Amino acid sequence: MVLPDDHPLADKAELGWADLAAERFIVSDVAPGREVHGYLVAHLSGNIQSRQVGRDNMLLLVAVGRGITLTSEATTFAQFLASPIGNSAEVLPFSMIWSAQNDNPACRRSLSLSRTIGRIPTASSTPSKLGTSR
Repeated sequence: MVLPDDHPLADKAELGWADLAAERFIVSDVAPGREVHGYLVAHLSGNIQSRQVGRDNMLLLVAVGRGITLTSEATTFAQFLASPIGNSAEVLPFSMIWSAQNDNPACRRSLSLSRTIGRIPTASSTPSKLGTSR
């Protein structure tokens, strides 16, 4: 979950879905926004708004207080706080596609990293600045 570092919930060591019930969530209309929207709807009945922007612009909307959102830990911006929600082991699924004829080293590394992360136990629920190690 991503929220501005000055958000009232930013000081909480752990956030649960109940903490987020009154929050306004914003998601992108582009991938993986629909998946994120579905994930939020499964956990919240609150205010979830779609925007026609990509991930970077979505984070700018978070920074100016338009709402909070979900993103991957790969996102790196210093003005945001990344916090897991509760201590659950839930994972938002993702996929990638590439041609076997295109031996792209970045795709191979991404797939290898995904396999490794998939085997790692759930991380600490202590919030951390995005872009810094836990």
